[in-house]
Formats: sequence, structure tokens, C-alpha cells
Amino acid sequence: MRKIIFTIMTLCLVVIAGCSASQVSKTETSKENIQNCVSNWVCQEWGSCISNFQTRYCADQNNCIQSNNIPEMKKSCVTQTTNNSGVPNGVVGDNKLNIGDKIIFNGKPITLVKILELKATLNVDGYLKTLHTGDEISAGAVRIRAVSVTDNDIIIYLNTI
Repeated sequence: MRKIIFTIMTLCLVVIAGCSASQVSKTETSKENIQNCVSNWVCQEWGSCISNFQTRYCADQNNCIQSNNIPEMKKSCVTQTTNNSGVPNGVVGDNKLNIGDKIIFNGKPITLVKILELKATLNVDGYLKTLHTGDEISAGAVRIRAVSVTDNDIIIYLNTI
């Protein structure tokens, strides 16, 4: 900070032949503003999964020079494939299902039948299972955890046992 003030004072003396206290004070204030600026990040939705990556654009609404807490702008993903019947294959990890959606995971068909009062009813290999957010069930060699349940969809985390 002393170096900046010294440089400004030197420039003022050489170029202008004098520098007011208010000019030095403004320099100190702007330096404090840079250090105290708090980023306000706003991000677009994640793009499609292309070559196992998703990207999004984020911008700091406060235009801080030294940005902090920079959000993730690229993440890995898995492109969902379909099996011979045309039904999407579930992937290890998060899978989003809307009411009526069906996926196959580890040979087991999983269908979101309905959602009522944030309780999702899944048909897992012919058996009806009701899940709230955070609930976990096993069906044979498949483990299913309800990551989130909304009025319209469920995100389930699938894994093998």
C-alpha cells in the first residue's frame, strides 16, 4: 500500500507538480474496495452432456477484480444410453425421473409411478416402493437413494451392492 501511495505521489510531483490529499485518499479507498469486494455469482443452467462433460457460463454481478468463491463451470457427466428395447439405461450416480419415466439399471426396470405429498412411488422390478428425500432401499444387487423429491420428479442415486 505504501508503494502505491509513494508511486502516486511521485507521479503527481513529476507530472502535475503537486498532489492533493483527496487524490491520495481516493487511491486508498479504491484499494480497500478491491480487497473488500464480495463476488455475487449468477450461473446459467448446465449444458448438455457432450463427451462426458457439461459446462455453463457464470458471471460475477459485482465485477470484483479479485473474485472469490468461483463456482464450478465444468463437470463430468455420463451420457445416458438406451438398451435394445429403447428404454434408457440408468447410470451409477444421479438419475432424474419424471412421472411415468422408466429406466433399466443393472437389469432391473425402475419406473416413477406417482408422487403424492413429496412421497415418490417407484415400481422397482415389479415391486412398489415409496421414498421420501433421503430414503434408501435395496432391490437385489441395486441400491437406490432418493436424493430429492419434488412435486414433479425425483432424483435417485443408483449404485450396485
